[in-house]
Amino acid sequence: MSLLGHLDELRRRLLISLAAWGIGCAAVWPRAPRLLDRLLEPLGAPAVYLGPAEGFMVVFKLDLVAGAVLASPVIAWQAAAFLLPALKAHEKRLIALVAGFGVGAFALGMWFALRFLVPAMMAFFMGFATEHLKPQITADRYFGFLLWIGLGCGAACEFPIVAAGLARAGILRAGTLLRHWRVSIMACLVVAALVTPSPDAASMLMLAVPLMGVWVAGVAGAALFGK
Repeated sequence: MSLLGHLDELRRRLLISLAAWGIGCAAVWPRAPRLLDRLLEPLGAPAVYLGPAEGFMVVFKLDLVAGAVLASPVIAWQAAAFLLPALKAHEKRLIALVAGFGVGAFALGMWFALRFLVPAMMAFFMGFATEHLKPQITADRYFGFLLWIGLGCGAACEFPIVAAGLARAGILRAGTLLRHWRVSIMACLVVAALVTPSPDAASMLMLAVPLMGVWVAGVAGAALFGK
């Protein structure tokens, strides 16, 4: 295929992906307010919005994110259909395996963040309320907080996949990770401190301990798939 042919195919697959995203957003839109209510439950109190359009914008942002999640199989298939013809058979199998485990690991990280980490952090933050100090959390900032925590935990859970891929390519060895275990533990603590923007040690450790488990899984993956 010529260069213009590849560009035309890329444009067509991008349009299909955008159409799938739009259909996903349209399907989620009637349920977006109820979904937002579920996400606001860890607050323990109603959220507020300060501008006339802020409430609509929060629901709209949530709809965009949920629509992208709903359309992700179509988007992934379009990306794969564009890239796979250029790969060999064993490369196709490896990418399919990595993609499947990567999506599962990312979803697991986001589920852990929304199910356990965010409620624990909000319980800590809301504990500072007094008779004369009442929290008024805006829905927009709370949604940004949820997105940051969820994406951070999801990305952190990709480490075993990345470690296995680097080991398979001969770039990383399991023994190297084991020799630098002190640095790895420190890195887990630093990442937990960055992802959880709360000053309490309990929330940080609640993420740091699973991250250490993710690091152990990365070492195991590097040992299993490494050359």
